[in-house]
Amino acid sequence: MELTFEILGTPLAKQSMKFTKGGVRYQPKQVTQNAENIKSQVISQLPESFKIIANPVVVDAIFIFPPLKSFNKKMKQHIDNGGYIIKSTKPDLDNLEKAINDALEGIVFLNDSQVCKVRKLKYYGNTPQVRIRVTEVTELLINKI
Repeated sequence: MELTFEILGTPLAKQSMKFTKGGVRYQPKQVTQNAENIKSQVISQLPESFKIIANPVVVDAIFIFPPLKSFNKKMKQHIDNGGYIIKSTKPDLDNLEKAINDALEGIVFLNDSQVCKVRKLKYYGNTPQVRIRVTEVTELLINKI
């Protein structure tokens, strides 16, 4: 089984827990709102007869950020023509991936420990979004790595 999702909006990374002066841990409001947004968009795109995946999964994620105002004319034109520009600045891919995996957990797959392979990219492009593909792994025996 293969599922694809488009999560519209600028990708946000999962931040570490914050602490109050009294030592109580909490998650910033922006992080929890982002997780709820991802979950609701994923749920709306699931097939009607979908059953949560119990097998290992491969997750592909492409994080597309809005172009910078400082981009030169050539870069802006490239994006306007449907192209992409590699993003090599913050946020870290690991934290972006964590936000996605945590949101998919319990909805698409049981636990994010089922993720056995990840491919992730981040670019600048015209429409800020996250494109996700989750592929169920049914063959557990492999010959080469």
